[in-house]
Amino acid sequence: MISRSWYEIVQSGSWRPQFLVAESFRRRRVFLAGDSTHQYMPTGGLGMNTGLAEAHNLAWKLAACVKGWGGADLLASYEAERRPVALRNRAHVKKCAAASFEAGFRVADVKLDDTLEGKASRDALARDFEAKTSRLYESFGVEIGYRYENSPIVVPDAAPEPPYEEIAYTPTTWSGARLPSGFRADGAALFDQLDPCGFTLLAAGSLATECEGLASAARAVGLPLRVLAIDEPHLVALLETRFVLVRPDQHVAWRGDEPPTDPARMVDVVRGARAS
Repeated sequence: MISRSWYEIVQSGSWRPQFLVAESFRRRRVFLAGDSTHQYMPTGGLGMNTGLAEAHNLAWKLAACVKGWGGADLLASYEAERRPVALRNRAHVKKCAAASFEAGFRVADVKLDDTLEGKASRDALARDFEAKTSRLYESFGVEIGYRYENSPIVVPDAAPEPPYEEIAYTPTTWSGARLPSGFRADGAALFDQLDPCGFTLLAAGSLATECEGLASAARAVGLPLRVLAIDEPHLVALLETRFVLVRPDQHVAWRGDEPPTDPARMVDVVRGARAS
């Protein structure tokens, strides 16, 4: 038998798990982000992920308003986009916490025994623990697959919504989704060629004249717009449509197979100057 007196509790203290999301992310000129908007248990590791995405979302909108091209309603979209994600992430964290706790419910003293029965009991516990807690570390859907599908500054997508799961990640350019990762023919990351301070229009198999209407509408209001031609077959397939308009935070604001019929209106929508 293994001695059960090999450890000593030196100090103990109470700890209260939190599953909190703020009722509002903004009050007039004050914005909340990070731990002030949400407090999660560490199960799933989404606390910092959520906070960084909030900061990224808010930063470009504040910059746009300071520079003058952000519309009057752009800042209101921060809460509209990020609070639903915070609630979705909280639900995932709760499921991860429950899975972790459940894995230890059947822990018995026999697991400490240096016997065949003890080893079998430990092996069973390991299998159960792995099955229940894999969602903590293998949930790309909730980590990078979040979308802003009901955002007032995202042009609604006419296509059916792709799967929106917590565990599995479905790469898509569906409006509101984060642009999937891809690489150019020369090995450069597509993300590295996006405009970090403005919008990027990814144009696959299009003529320069087809992009001019949108480019002109952007210039008229001072909205930074980079047009990036895409001709690699694997990236054309990744885009799903001929045109994909990407925001500074790498989320899709609009997509389509034809240029917008009213580019000025669309530019106003994505910069928060007109309701979608």
